[in-house]
Amino acid sequence: MNKLVDYLKEEILCKDVIIVTKTKSDLINPLMEAMLTKIKNKYQGRFKNFSLDINLLEKLNIEHSNCVPELIILKDGRKVSSIIGFRQNKQYVQLIDKCINM
Repeated sequence: MNKLVDYLKEEILCKDVIIVTKTKSDLINPLMEAMLTKIKNKYQGRFKNFSLDINLLEKLNIEHSNCVPELIILKDGRKVSSIIGFRQNKQYVQLIDKCINM
C-alpha cells in the first residue's frame, strides 16, 4: 500500500490539473467514469483522472467531504474545487474550464 500511496503522491500532488473521483470502494462508479471519458476527449490530455476510495484520499491528505460521489479538482497539488453528487455534463465542463484557466 505504501508504494501505491507514494506513486499517487507523485502522480496526483505534483501535476498541473488533476481530477479525482471519490467512490465508496475501489469499484469505479460507471456513471462518473462515462461522464469523465466524454469530457476528457474535449480537453485532449489537459488533465488526468484518478478514481480513489476514501481511504486513499485520506492517506494522500486530500481534503474531501463525507459525501459520495465527489469530483475533486486539484491544481498544483491543492484542492481548488469540487462537486458532490451527479450533475449534467455541462456543469462539470464549466467547472473544469474555470479550474484549468486559473
